[in-house]
Amino acid sequence: MLSTQINMSSENKDLIKSVQAALEQNLRGEEVDLSVYFHPDASWHIPQSSPSVSDRYGRDDVLELFSGDVGDYYKTETMQFDYHYFTADEDRVSMLFTLTAITAKGDEYKNLYHTLFRIKDGQIFETWEIMDTAYLFAMMTPD
Repeated sequence: MLSTQINMSSENKDLIKSVQAALEQNLRGEEVDLSVYFHPDASWHIPQSSPSVSDRYGRDDVLELFSGDVGDYYKTETMQFDYHYFTADEDRVSMLFTLTAITAKGDEYKNLYHTLFRIKDGQIFETWEIMDTAYLFAMMTPD
């Protein structure tokens, strides 16, 4: 049983690393099919302090999070993802990373993110995203 859990955890961690690579491509404006990574009943939970974005339910609604022009917020060529940890246990993968970039306004941005994924049938079923939203919105608010 332990061997099965370890294999599942390793596979799930590899899935999330693949998803992150695809998301980075997407953010750079490259055409990527993100739908293959998300379960039809996927959900993405966002901190309640986020006034403009709310929790998403269903694959299409989740994918909408990644359909906007990130260039409205960041100079995409400056975006750098530094992954600190990927930790997997059974059907869950925890990821800690720092995003650094230059905002569209020209300010330096650096924020720490924690994302917890739950995997079902080899796809992302549930996501909990945590970051310093006070900092995020202070950086993204027009002058």
